[in-house]
Amino acid sequence: MHGIRRYLAEQKQRGLGTIVGYLPGLFPDSVVFRLAVRELVRNNIRIVEVGVPGGAQDMDGAIIAGALASVRRHGHDARSVIQEAVAIAIDEGALPIVMGFRVVMEELGVAGFLKMSAENDAAAILVPDADEHEKAVIATISNDLDLGTVCFLPANAPLRSFHQSTVIAYIQTAEVSTGGDFKPDLKLVERIEAVRRDSNGRIPVALGFGIKSVDHIRQVFDLGADIAVVGTALVEALAADLETFSRYVQSISSAGQTRRVSS
Repeated sequence: MHGIRRYLAEQKQRGLGTIVGYLPGLFPDSVVFRLAVRELVRNNIRIVEVGVPGGAQDMDGAIIAGALASVRRHGHDARSVIQEAVAIAIDEGALPIVMGFRVVMEELGVAGFLKMSAENDAAAILVPDADEHEKAVIATISNDLDLGTVCFLPANAPLRSFHQSTVIAYIQTAEVSTGGDFKPDLKLVERIEAVRRDSNGRIPVALGFGIKSVDHIRQVFDLGADIAVVGTALVEALAADLETFSRYVQSISSAGQTRRVSS
């Protein structure tokens, strides 16, 4: 947990925005996944969400859902992805966030899911569809394990208090599946400002869903957020081939390195 907080603090001190990359764990296979993480880290996209397979989710668009289904078809379950993909990410110098839906917690048990993530040295965990009771349980156990949590804030849902373990407040840009359209507006600015007030400015704010282009990433920082989360576009590029993925990563990394006014 301390590593992810330190990295985000360093980025902010340098006046730089942070890009978080999402990849389904071990997609399309362990060798290519390793090379993809290496390319992200090489381009200073050091925080990597590792997607854990676990059933179809309305929140996932077709591209990410298809990639996760492919991981399962290749014989990987939640347990093997957490163990193998997180180890690869750390070995390549990334700060991995384990991202799984409630069905993963049902498969492993809440405590089992969190303990496995902590024992494999994940930087944090993210369960986007956890209910309020589950979020409180997750926060309590995560504090005991010294495991960071990413607080997911669905579009149009009321904001809530932040637990001590929260390392990132992740605002969904709109009520769309991953890969949907990103439409920056005043409402997002107001939600960013509300999170800053409620957390006394101590928690970095991320925007995700629909963020694909360099312009989108720059708009995220212009709105006042600290972090742009890119997922579908990365997965789509990786599904094409490594060369396409590398070109895309290099193109967006420049947006994260654009110096901006610190919040």
